[in-house]
Amino acid sequence: MKKTFKTLVMMFALTFGVLLFAGTESKAATWQANLKQTEATTTRISFAWDSYLGSTPAEKYYIYFSTSGVDGTWGQLSGSEYERGNTCTVYGLSAGAVYYLKVVPVTIDGDVIIPLAESETIIVGTKPDVPKVTGLKQIGATRNSIAMSWGALAGASYYEVYRYNSYNNYTKLATVTGTTASVSGLTTSTAASYFVIAYVKTAAGIVGCSSDYERVTMKTIPSRVAYTQITNLWTSLGEAQYGWNAVNNVDGYQFQYLNYKGKTIMTKETTSTYMSIRPYKVGQFTRARVRAYIIVNNTKLYGNWSDYSYNATSSKVTLKRSANKKKITVNWKKVKGVAGYTVYVSTKSNGGWKKVKNYGKKATKAIITKYGKKKLSKNKTYYVKVAYMI
Repeated sequence: MKKTFKTLVMMFALTFGVLLFAGTESKAATWQANLKQTEATTTRISFAWDSYLGSTPAEKYYIYFSTSGVDGTWGQLSGSEYERGNTCTVYGLSAGAVYYLKVVPVTIDGDVIIPLAESETIIVGTKPDVPKVTGLKQIGATRNSIAMSWGALAGASYYEVYRYNSYNNYTKLATVTGTTASVSGLTTSTAASYFVIAYVKTAAGIVGCSSDYERVTMKTIPSRVAYTQITNLWTSLGEAQYGWNAVNNVDGYQFQYLNYKGKTIMTKETTSTYMSIRPYKVGQFTRARVRAYIIVNNTKLYGNWSDYSYNATSSKVTLKRSANKKKITVNWKKVKGVAGYTVYVSTKSNGGWKKVKNYGKKATKAIITKYGKKKLSKNKTYYVKVAYMI
């Protein structure tokens, strides 16, 4: 049985102060009808009651509404005189509306309508139309948690926080009454989308919630950069390029380059996984390290630094082979900050290195006569490298 809100209001206006007959209030006995609301949307309500079991059977049920429950404010639902069952649905109502409701069973003797009883009065209502929560943002992060806040919604009773997994798949994480929440138990360098739903409870006890939401991706503090090292060195240009492994879910990296005394030469940020240094310091030990960061509420939050990558290049290294080709003399200029030098020799340019000897930090010369345990062969080509110890 469909009734519009407009019709209902009109009936209130026409029958204001009238329950059943010609300007008199009903004096029928109270009937415990177990009257209850069974459904609510933003535009309709449904309710049900038990059948009247008095000595005189009910032929029909009349339904009455009031916006306050006070005598003289009741109005009969238009068309309810045709209600013969034990349920009713009223359509076309306003969102968040509250009404008082009761049901009257009647019998009919010719043109006379006789009320048999009057049910208890209950409060019913439609669901409120709750807008979506706005202003959601991340306000904090640790290595295993995130914190968020959002704008307060007028009339909200509480909020539910969800993690968005995929379409129509989400996980409820918390219920709060304020406008902040935190999520723990996470791991470093993770990112997920979150949203918040507001719930509003009317005076009728009907709860409605936001039907829409805005998702925001939030991140934990990044994990440690595993390594950094020189990936390219152009000695003729005086330039070196450092590279490092990528870290998941970060906004960028901070690169730091220091001299042999530990003084910072350069600190620079980038969104890539490499950094070029020019001029690259030669003749001294340098070190470099990297850490990843995220940006939360306009603030950079950093992960742990990588280990230092220690590097050194002499400003000059020379090789001289003897006339009989059984001896190689290596000369180098001292490198500042080194603890010593190690000289290697090989018959290949890309491997097979065999240690010749360790030298102290003041050494500038090495003489090679053997490749491993064998003497140098005059018919072979040898490659030499000088490594620097810290």
